[in-house]
Amino acid sequence: PISWDEALALLAPIMDALEMAHAQGIVHRDLKPDNVFLKNGPQGPEPVLLDFGMAKLLDVRQVTTNSSAVFGTPHYMAPEQALGSNKAGPGADVWSVGVMLFECLSGQLPFGRGPAAAYLARVVYEQAPSLAEQAPELPPALTSVVDRALLRDPAARFETMADLLAAVRSAALSLGVVLSDPRSGLSLVVKRPEPKKRNA
Repeated sequence: PISWDEALALLAPIMDALEMAHAQGIVHRDLKPDNVFLKNGPQGPEPVLLDFGMAKLLDVRQVTTNSSAVFGTPHYMAPEQALGSNKAGPGADVWSVGVMLFECLSGQLPFGRGPAAAYLARVVYEQAPSLAEQAPELPPALTSVVDRALLRDPAARFETMADLLAAVRSAALSLGVVLSDPRSGLSLVVKRPEPKKRNA
């Protein structure tokens, strides 16, 4: 496991990227550590989210794949995604981020590292254990956020990735850590129309 402040600093930009993707109607559906790349930035390593190859549009009318097909990486897959539901929306990405947070903070996956089929059966039929059980040294303000992200019922999780990110920021702030906003350094350039020339 890594320290909780390092874990949050690593995954907050990923959550921010997902928030922007969801706002465009895109769900990633294959979140996992292998799809997080660290690049050299001016302030040090910067995480970048890769591989939207399994992403889908939120508008189910545009989905042409078989509704019973299962897409994703088993150990990071949400219950509704494991069931092959074509209605797996942003909540599936919330779950996957919850799994990555759980793994970063405890050093293990919520249901261990067994065979994929057995793992998915537990994902579908069992509630994920509390992070506090696996890592009792972590602050409750943080473990409660991860636990909510890993609730079996999508409607009981954070409704949006923005809500999850806000909860993570709030938990960090309550512990004396301010997470930088990856968009705070962006500048907006507005191109103004040129004034019309008056006729001589």
